[in-house]
Amino acid sequence: MNYLMADIHGDYDSFLTMLKKIQFNKDKDFLVVIGDALDRNDKPLEVLSLIRQYESTGNALMIKGNHELFAQMYLEGRLEGSTWDYWGGVATRKQIDSLSKEEQQELLEYIKNLPLYSYMNSPFYGEMILTHTGIDHNCVIMTPDGMVDIAKSIESGYEQDDFHFLVGSDLHFLTQESLDLLDHYIVCGHVCTFNINEDRSSNAYVTPYYMDIDCGCGHRDRGGKLCCYCVDTNEFYYV
Repeated sequence: MNYLMADIHGDYDSFLTMLKKIQFNKDKDFLVVIGDALDRNDKPLEVLSLIRQYESTGNALMIKGNHELFAQMYLEGRLEGSTWDYWGGVATRKQIDSLSKEEQQELLEYIKNLPLYSYMNSPFYGEMILTHTGIDHNCVIMTPDGMVDIAKSIESGYEQDDFHFLVGSDLHFLTQESLDLLDHYIVCGHVCTFNINEDRSSNAYVTPYYMDIDCGCGHRDRGGKLCCYCVDTNEFYYV
C-alpha cells in the first residue's frame, strides 16, 4: 500500500500510533511524508529518524516543508534561534544544538537535498504531484499546450525565493480558471484544514484539483489531528 502523511510536527507518539493503525508494513508498504516532520511537538528528530530508517530500505520518502527549511536556515546561520523558536522550533533547535558538529553537518546535508515534490500514480486521480505548499502564483510556468507545469513552477518558485515559496499558501487562492489549467492533481499539506474546511473540521480538505492533508497535528489545542491518506483505497485515517 502507498500512504501519504503531512505535518507530523514532532508528534512521535501519534506517528507511531498511526503506523500501527494502518498496519504499515516496513517491508512492503511505502510512505511519503509531504513536509513538516519537524517543530511544534517535543520529538522532532525522533520523527525524522524513523522516516530516514524507512527511506534507507526504500519504503519512505521525505519531502521538504517550510519547517525543514527553517532547520536548514538555522544550521546555515540564516535564521536566528529566537525567530525559529517563535515559529515553533524550540524543541527542534534544542535537539539540534545538542548534536555534535559532525552530526549537525550531516543533518544539514540531508535537509538541503530533500526533494520539493514527487509523483505518485493514483487509481482515483491519475498521476499526482506530492508537494508541501503547492505553487506560487508569481512563478507559474506553462506547458506548450497551455497548462500549468506544476513541477517546473515549484522549481522556479523555490529557486527565486526558497523561504517565500515554502511559507506561501497561494494554491488555496487560485481562481477556477487557474485550477482548470493544473497539469496534475496535487496533494499538499502546510495549511491546517480547520482553516479552510467550511465546517472548520480537521478532516482532509478534498477538491477536484487538489487535497490538503495537514489536519493540524501541530495544533491539537485547536482540535487538530494527524491524517494519513491511502492512495490505493482512497481512505483517510486519523489519530
